[in-house]
Amino acid sequence: MDFKVKQGNPLKVKTNCLVIFYPTKGTTSKTLSLFDKNNDGLVTRILKKNKSAKNSGKHITIYEPKSTLADQIILLSIGDSKELSTKKCKE
Repeated sequence: MDFKVKQGNPLKVKTNCLVIFYPTKGTTSKTLSLFDKNNDGLVTRILKKNKSAKNSGKHITIYEPKSTLADQIILLSIGDSKELSTKKCKE
């Protein structure tokens, strides 16, 4: 499977599957905030209802998300937001 790591607007990426990282603690990324805002707070509601999703390494799949060109989105928890970088995402 071929993966590409990019930063940018998740609403403009045409792909079968888009992965957006979210922190289990710390500040939420601009990418996740933009996606959440344009989906009427969907991510916020999911994370409030799913307590185990806040553990590092957990993921949530959203099929046919609105306001984006991706067929599905995987939200992947990554731990502390201070440690997030493009290099770490590739690992």
